[in-house]
Amino acid sequence: MNIAPVNGKASLAAAKYTSIYSAPANCISATVNLRLVSQDLTKNIKTRLAIVSGAFVDGVDAPSAINWISAVDLILGANGVPTGIMEDTGIVLSPGETIVAYADLGFVTARVHGFVKT
Repeated sequence: MNIAPVNGKASLAAAKYTSIYSAPANCISATVNLRLVSQDLTKNIKTRLAIVSGAFVDGVDAPSAINWISAVDLILGANGVPTGIMEDTGIVLSPGETIVAYADLGFVTARVHGFVKT
């Protein structure tokens, strides 16, 4: 078994689902931490996080309800998470699974870091 670091990052476009990291199809698993950061705390930005399996086309596909891993439309900013940072740790991905993020207004960066076992 080999262990390698993983990193994924994206600046989220407004109202578009964006892939942040995909576990390789040939891995045993990937364990990752995920952070969303608002770049404008004066705005209430609705965010969504999901894990999807198989092919996913950014900006076109949308995850189904069974794939959500956070509250739908969790607000980062003045009337929500006031620090503008949401972090989820220890997320285990199966081979081929992808973390997908969404922000209704944009102004959010996403970062995934962790390790993958092959």
